[in-house]
Amino acid sequence: MPWFAQNLKPLLAVVAATLSEDGVLLDANAGFLRIVRLGEQDLIGAQVSRFFLQPNFATLARIDARADGEIYHGLLTMGDDMTTRTLRARVWRLDQGCGCWRNMTSTGWNDLTRR
Repeated sequence: MPWFAQNLKPLLAVVAATLSEDGVLLDANAGFLRIVRLGEQDLIGAQVSRFFLQPNFATLARIDARADGEIYHGLLTMGDDMTTRTLRARVWRLDQGCGCWRNMTSTGWNDLTRR
């Protein structure tokens, strides 16, 4: 079962995803899939850490979680060589044992920059 409510699945104005500790996509909503510009059938189970540009996924992986599991709160740039999007984001580690990640914009799509 995903960490986010299933009614977020079709939303484009919210970005939500669950990743493994090594950057493999476990679950995502339409907003996340739009950023990485691939269909769900092509992406679930795929390595998606490369889409985390600033901070990058390796940096996020090294951050110690706070008591509530949050590891990052701030601007997060995602994308590829063609298009990037900077979002107001929050990233949590679901629990220290499973090493899963989740990210979601705090106030929606927030297209702050676009290349």
